[in-house]
Parts: sequence; C-alpha cells; structure tokens
Amino acid sequence: MNIEINGLKTCYTEEDGEHVVLFLHGWGQDQNSLLCLRKEMARFGIDYGYLALDLWGFGQSQTPIEVWGVEDYARSVSILTDKLFPDRKLVVVGHSFGGRVAVCFAADYPQKVEKLILLASAGVKNRSFRVKARIFRYKLLKRLSPEKARIFAERRASADYNAANGSLKQILVKTVNQSILPFADRVVAPTLLVYGKQDTQTPPKVGKRLSKHIKNSHLILLDNADHFAFASRADVFAQIIACFLE
Repeated sequence: MNIEINGLKTCYTEEDGEHVVLFLHGWGQDQNSLLCLRKEMARFGIDYGYLALDLWGFGQSQTPIEVWGVEDYARSVSILTDKLFPDRKLVVVGHSFGGRVAVCFAADYPQKVEKLILLASAGVKNRSFRVKARIFRYKLLKRLSPEKARIFAERRASADYNAANGSLKQILVKTVNQSILPFADRVVAPTLLVYGKQDTQTPPKVGKRLSKHIKNSHLILLDNADHFAFASRADVFAQIIACFLE
C-alpha cells in the first residue's frame, strides 16, 4: 500500500491488532527484512498487528530531495503512525539504521511508544585509532588538494556510501555523524537491546554504551551472532522478544 507523507510516496504494509509492532529496517533494506521476526513471534504466542514501511530512500518509498537527518525520519514515521494508528502506543523494533530512527522516535514521541526493541542499533560513534588517522589525513589533504582528498575518500568509502544515489549519499553522511546518545538519554519506554558478539558493524561495545544511556533497558549479547542474525536466527530473536513482551 502507498500513502503520501511529506509529499513523498511511502510504501507500507499493515495489519491491525490489540497491540501493534512498528518495524524499522536497516540501511539498504526494505520493509520485508524484519517481517521474518513477526512470523516467528507468532509461534511464541505474540500474535500482534504490525506496521512495516520502506523508509524513505529505500524499497518503493521515494527519496527525500533534502538531506534528512535522523529527526526527519522519526518525524515522518510519527506522521505515518498518526494517519494509520492514531492515539495508539506501538512496540517499536529497529535494526541498525532503523534503530537510530527508533531511538529518536521514542525520545521525541514517548506517548506513542509502548516498548522499544533495538537490534544491533547503530548511532554510537565507535572510531578506532585507524579511523581517526584516516579522518585526519582526509582533512589535511582537503586543505592541500581537494581533488586528492576526493579520490582518497572515494577509495575508502563504505559499500553503503558507494551504493547510494543522489541525496542518499549526503543523508548517509549526515546520519552516520549523528550520535543518538542525546536521544537515548530521553527514552522512557522499557527497552530491550540485542547485539551479536560477532557483529563487526555494530559491535557489543556499542550496545553496552547505548544501554547505559537508556534508563529502563536490558542488554543481551548473543554468541555466534553477526549484524544480520535477526534473520538467520529469527527463532532465537523471536523467543527473546516474546519474553520481553510478556
């Protein structure tokens, strides 16, 4: 189904229920990526309604012309939920980039969040010495030779950056450089954080740091789990979520 939010086509699927889960997918994914969890959750007696959308710039939803930050995504999600589930509290599940949006949404619209579930959420700066050295070298090159700085940056750009088109490149840069810790400090909903011990994109120390900023939170670190373990081990994740929601 499609709806217009902020002048942008927004693709989503939904099903009503006594409780409703809002799924916010990761960067480069779409609304289908997290629905494997809903199917597994039903096996554990959590037969909730749901709302899954293609975040703007992904799937079938339009890409913003402006350079959006995390707050813009959260605000647009709020507008969507007002239209589809007005005056309802939602269980919000966010993975990676979707976790960034989920934390901001929970902080800015606490009246809309029943519980918050973060799966390998991004948003905590985790810069190693090597990364800091690359940033220093880039800034130095930019002063001496903008063209050499551009080539240096392109060679070391992430796969997500290289795959992004148009304004999505700048949106990625903006959101990656936003820390969600100030938002995390304002989250009041009961929160579950699940991180994989083998996750190299959002390693366990990211979850540990984030959990310290969310007052009513519980962190679980899973063995033999990487960044996309929610899909490869959906049964385990669904069981953990089911216990949290009981």
